Amino acid sequence: MSTLIRGAQVLTLDPRRPVIPNGAVLVDDDRIVAVDTLESLRKSPGIEHELGSDDTWVLPGFVNAHYHRDRVFSMGSVDAPLELWLLRASGLDSPAPELQDEFDYLHTLVSAIQLVRSGVTTTMDMAWPIDHRPVIKAYLDLGIDLIYAPALRSQYGYVYESDEKFLATLPPDLQQRIAGQGLGLTGIYNPAVPYFETWSKLNAEFGKRIQLVIAPDGPEWCSEAELRQAAKRAAADGACLHLHNTESPLERQWGLQTRTQTPTGYLGEIGFLGSNVSCGHGVWYSEQDVELLVARGVVTVHNPTSNLRLGNGIAPVSAYIDAGMTVALGSDGQGLTERANFLDELRLAAYLQRIPSAVFPARDPWTRGLSAHTVFEMATVNGAKAFRRDGIGRLQPGYRADMILMNAKRMATPYLWPGHDPYAAVLQKAEPNHIDMVISRGKVLLDGGRIVTVDEERLTKRLQSLYEDIWKKQDGKRRALVKELEPHLFKFFKPWQEQPTCYSTPARW
Repeated sequence: MSTLIRGAQVLTLDPRRPVIPNGAVLVDDDRIVAVDTLESLRKSPGIEHELGSDDTWVLPGFVNAHYHRDRVFSMGSVDAPLELWLLRASGLDSPAPELQDEFDYLHTLVSAIQLVRSGVTTTMDMAWPIDHRPVIKAYLDLGIDLIYAPALRSQYGYVYESDEKFLATLPPDLQQRIAGQGLGLTGIYNPAVPYFETWSKLNAEFGKRIQLVIAPDGPEWCSEAELRQAAKRAAADGACLHLHNTESPLERQWGLQTRTQTPTGYLGEIGFLGSNVSCGHGVWYSEQDVELLVARGVVTVHNPTSNLRLGNGIAPVSAYIDAGMTVALGSDGQGLTERANFLDELRLAAYLQRIPSAVFPARDPWTRGLSAHTVFEMATVNGAKAFRRDGIGRLQPGYRADMILMNAKRMATPYLWPGHDPYAAVLQKAEPNHIDMVISRGKVLLDGGRIVTVDEERLTKRLQSLYEDIWKKQDGKRRALVKELEPHLFKFFKPWQEQPTCYSTPARW
């Protein structure tokens, strides 16, 4: 069965023909057969359906290459530097144990619907749920393509030091009261033995429908033996590796203080880095880190919203790209508006790089920053490259049928210069309510602005009722313990904050 998808502009991201006015995409099942002018493709035999209109622009679906579907942003956790924010987030109350699976399913589904509404057709999810199956089922029910990365983590639950040493510095009474409470990151430890048992079971059960990734949470949160084992296992299974790397200045200090080198240098030294590796964030790479990552073929996933909300700074990704690095785009958690709006990430990624060359040296000061086309590549083909997904991210023959149909008339109202570069127009003006249709793997997920694969209204109401139940039953004990712990966290990190962090680092602002 063939479907013809037409548009006044088809934004292909095919370097040979990036824009086709009055174009069309011919789709058979889940694959693109041809991309050409509407006049040419309408002559194709066997067309059973035609989608789009004179008001439609057609573009590739977005790939969200670093994402967590967790609830911590949207539950009112006050923004703070990463290390403090992680501690505070652990003070949030949870649903009753018998409701946990339903809660994970519904929260995943509602969050992923927001991604679909903003044009995401493929997302990775780096996840720590008690049971992964409800989360995976939510993505499968919605129909979005899933790259799933269960997180491996076993140490440094409070600060970047062993839990035993840190706890020994606390008053005895406080030690007793926080024991077994799962505060900080201690409640989601998942060391290597149970981790790989679970990973193998998930791969056997879901491996034909989703991509499973091996995901050490970060070099500081795993032992060296676990990092080596993860790299060895990924090589044996042909799997990709993904981890957080050098997200915050304190993470960089962890490397300098405990390994006498940057976290990236440490990963390179133990043989972890390779072309199957992608790193989330990478805000605080040194110049030597960038050279190493480029040489090893590692992809960095830029998360501009999260980097700002958690006080980690602005990753100079324009300099990374100039150095030859492949940079993808991710939304991390909830975005600037407490919603998973991937279009916000595109805009912010572009605008944050527009720094005067006197502050941020550029090869050509007249073209500094990221072009709209470059940002679209980050949000599509580069996200696919991060996980070795060939055939995703462009509209060209042989690629998968992942598409966004945008109502350009609504987007242009009340004005849009007709001579505008269409990539720049989408970057500057597009909002989720301009997207009429989203297609993932040839299947329509959003039509006329309405999710068609699940009952969004019913599921959202049920999720709201679960949240209200949590709020009614909250007792504040966990948050009170977190508040008592905070001064001790500040005390630990204070000497690190007074140490230089930025030497041998690309110029920042």
